[in-house]
Amino acid sequence: MQALLFDGLNLVRRIFAGVPGDPQSAEHTDSVVRAVGGSIRRALNEFSPTHAVCVFDGEGPSWRHEIYPAYKQNRPAMPTALACGKNDIKSAFQQADIPCFAKPGFEADDIVATLACGIAARGGESVVISTDTSFCQIIRPG
Repeated sequence: MQALLFDGLNLVRRIFAGVPGDPQSAEHTDSVVRAVGGSIRRALNEFSPTHAVCVFDGEGPSWRHEIYPAYKQNRPAMPTALACGKNDIKSAFQQADIPCFAKPGFEADDIVATLACGIAARGGESVVISTDTSFCQIIRPG
């Protein structure tokens, strides 16, 4: 198994921030959706996975909030235009036959790391698409 695991919101937020123009405009959202589609195609072409999944953060607070109530307290809220365009962005993954997944109370990075470690333990390999440096702790063969 060669799995391609997308940290969905991480990828989308980076693209959203990098696309020029007024972030509140419909044109910007359309450009973000096209750029996400391009990133998906490049990743699929480069890694030729047997399996792929896009994981988004689940709704509500995560287990980290129970341990540390101030977790992400100072993080800026998701831009309204991005929140409104999430379904279109998920459609870009689904058009590439990549299912999107989220589990309430869990963040995408927890699920992606669990999948990657489980796949490696069974002899498979995973490629994680994310700029989140917390994934560095799981880098190893597989």
